[in-house]
Amino acid sequence: MCLMSGSLLFYLMGILMQIKYAQGGANLYIRWTSFPGATNYILDLRVINSTTVTPIVLDLTATTTEKLVQGLRSGTLYQVTLKVYQFYYVMCISSEVALTVPAASQITFAKSISSTSVGFQWAKASGADGYVLVVAGITNSSDYRNLTVTSLSAVVTSLQPSTSYSCYIYSYNSVGMSAKGAVKTVTTLVPPPAVVNTTGLNLTAVRASWPSVANVLFYQVSLTDSSQPGLAPVIWTTSAMSLIISNLKACTSYTISVSSLNSFLVPGEPFNITYTTSPTGSVTTISADYSCSSNTATVYWDAVLGAVSYRAVVTSTNRTSLTCTSTGSSCQVTALGCSTHYSVEVTVVSNCEVNSSISYTFDT
Repeated sequence: MCLMSGSLLFYLMGILMQIKYAQGGANLYIRWTSFPGATNYILDLRVINSTTVTPIVLDLTATTTEKLVQGLRSGTLYQVTLKVYQFYYVMCISSEVALTVPAASQITFAKSISSTSVGFQWAKASGADGYVLVVAGITNSSDYRNLTVTSLSAVVTSLQPSTSYSCYIYSYNSVGMSAKGAVKTVTTLVPPPAVVNTTGLNLTAVRASWPSVANVLFYQVSLTDSSQPGLAPVIWTTSAMSLIISNLKACTSYTISVSSLNSFLVPGEPFNITYTTSPTGSVTTISADYSCSSNTATVYWDAVLGAVSYRAVVTSTNRTSLTCTSTGSSCQVTALGCSTHYSVEVTVVSNCEVNSSISYTFDT
C-alpha cells in the first residue's frame, strides 16, 4: 500500500491526480491517470473537522479517470481521498485538502444616489473573503465597471447620467469565484441644470432662473435658511425654468437648490447657489408727542420693508436713555423728566440692525 499527499498536483505509484475548482458553484473536478490492474476506484470527500456532515463516497469503475463532484458545501474545506482497489485489496491511497468556492451573494439594495453614482448593499456569503461588484451599461457594453471590496456595501461613481445598468455580484475566496448573483437593473438620476442665476427683486424677493435640461419636465427648487440649518427647507416643484421666491428675511443668507426630476419624480443632485438679502432701509421720518400730565412721549416713524421690529431710544442731554420697542410704527416712552431736552433715534431690527440716519428732538 502507498500513501502520499502534498500539492494539488502530485504523482503516486504511477497515478497522476489533479483537483480543479469547477466554475458555477461549489464543485470539484477531479482527474487521475489509470492505475494498472485496478478493478475500481473509491473517491471519498469529507468535510474537515465535522462529524455531522455525511461524507460523499463514490464507487467508480476501472475505466473512470475523472469525476465532477457537484453540490458540495460552499467555502468549505474537504479531505479528498482516492483509493485504488484491486478486487478487495487497497493498492494505493492518495489524499489532499481542497477548498470549495464561496456561496453566491445577492444584491439586496441598489439605489441611485446622483446622476453619476449608485449605492449598493449585498448579503454576506458563506466562505467568502471578498466580493466583486459588476456594473455594466445595458445599451453600451464599453460602459463597464467592476469593484473589488471586502465589505458588504459600496458606492460606484463616474457613471453616465440617466443611464440604465445591469448590476450583479460575485463572491470569492483563495480558490476562485462563486456563481454569478441575480441581476438587478438600476438607472442613474437626471443631472441638475448647468447653472442657476439669481436676480434680486426687492428686499424680500428674488428670481431664480436656470437653463433647461434635456428630457426633463419638472424641476424641484428648495430654499434653506443658512442661519437655521436644522430647519426643513421650503420646496417647490415647477415645470418652468424660473421661480420667484418671496417672503425672505432681510440681511439673511439662503441656499437655493435646483434639481431635475426623473419620470418617477425623484430628484437628482442639486445645483446650489447662495443668495444673501440686503439689509433693510432706515426710517426716514420721526416725530414725537409729549404728554406733560403723564410724563410720557409717543414716538412715531414710517414703516420699513423687511423690518421685524423697531426700537426707539430717547436720550436726554445728561445722556440718560429710555427705550421702547414695537412691531408697528409707534411706541410710548414713560418716566420722562420735566424741563428736559430729548433726542430720539429709531433702529430697524431684522437679522441685522439699521440705525436711523436722522433724529428728532423735543423738550418737556
